Amino acid sequence: MKQLSIKIFVLVIPLILGLFGIHQNPSNILNVDLISDQTVYRVGDAIRIEFKAVELESPSLICRSSYGTTVLLPSEKKESLEFILSDFLVKKAGTISWQLKDGQSSLKSGKLTIIADQEINSIEVYAGPPDIVAGGEDDAMIVTIPLDLYNNPVPDTSIVTLYGQIGNDTEIDTLRVSNGIAFKRIFSPELAGRSIYSVEGTNASSKEIILNINPGLPIDFTIDFNRPHNYADGNQITRVQTSIITDAFQNIITDGTLVEFRILTKSGNKMISQATTIDGIAIAPLLHPESNDSYLVEAVIPGLAKSNTVQLEYEQAVFDIPVTFHENTKEIVAGPILSFLGQWIPDGFRVKLKIYQNDTLIKTISEQTINGRTKFMLNDLDIPEGKYTIKIEAGGLIKELKTINL
Repeated sequence: MKQLSIKIFVLVIPLILGLFGIHQNPSNILNVDLISDQTVYRVGDAIRIEFKAVELESPSLICRSSYGTTVLLPSEKKESLEFILSDFLVKKAGTISWQLKDGQSSLKSGKLTIIADQEINSIEVYAGPPDIVAGGEDDAMIVTIPLDLYNNPVPDTSIVTLYGQIGNDTEIDTLRVSNGIAFKRIFSPELAGRSIYSVEGTNASSKEIILNINPGLPIDFTIDFNRPHNYADGNQITRVQTSIITDAFQNIITDGTLVEFRILTKSGNKMISQATTIDGIAIAPLLHPESNDSYLVEAVIPGLAKSNTVQLEYEQAVFDIPVTFHENTKEIVAGPILSFLGQWIPDGFRVKLKIYQNDTLIKTISEQTINGRTKFMLNDLDIPEGKYTIKIEAGGLIKELKTINL
């Protein structure tokens, strides 16, 4: 049994050596002499691997490179055994491992090194992120890959030049290639805008690279207002406007920044108006109230910046509500309601009619004025017959009609 195991082991070992390409000692087969002893070439060079002429049955040269494995057959040459490497092999920088075989027998092996050309023929360049924040704390990186004529990364220590246009200033940097690339970190300047970069090599230039330098976070700002008058007519507009909002380096913040205007009325009610910036300014239109009031207004960019507080005082515009009740038609006419100059109150001024029975509110109707007047048709109301108290409210004033039969 032990002798059988030894025989199997002896038979299997050569089989394993053949399967895994483990070289047998060439001296045990044939002694093949290599004529060409050059091992380092430049890309594009013609490469021949030549051996002294020997009698081989089926010679071949196995070449392993980054492209994979290639099998070459010898050229017809009587005085020697010559293998010419294909064009696609000699144009790729890197290492080629070769192995001379005769059928399944390995006769000789070696390595060739192909180095890239020092001359730069084209340049790939990448930058990111494309948008950074002004102020010097944010940065982007420019990475360049200089290539030779055959698109191989040029050797280490090759030099490229980085040109940058930042505002009105021009910067020039020399970058050294390492591991196939050259790079530089670009820290943002204080001035927002665009920075333009390009890379130049011996015989090539890159495309243009643009970095957008965006404004930083906004700082506190001020607000002011303008209005046609200060009367509470429910019609005119007060425009609350911010100063030009900037970052810490006086860069105008990005258009479309949301500004929130917070309003506190005299009665404690809170309102919010929102506006977005254009050229750093946000404007909030505030409709005048319909009765005398006082607004405290503050603008904020939530979580980032805020303004001062301004106070808006609105004076009473309406001082009387003439009311006429037509018994036959059950029609109530409120008006003409006059404003602060004796003119009709603007169209759309709100008038409310409230109906009470035994001090209990039964119904509320709201109408708007046209030519200073508004009408209420009580016959059209779905309420039971009886005696009611009517109250007319407009501009903060109240007129009461007691004991009306409906």
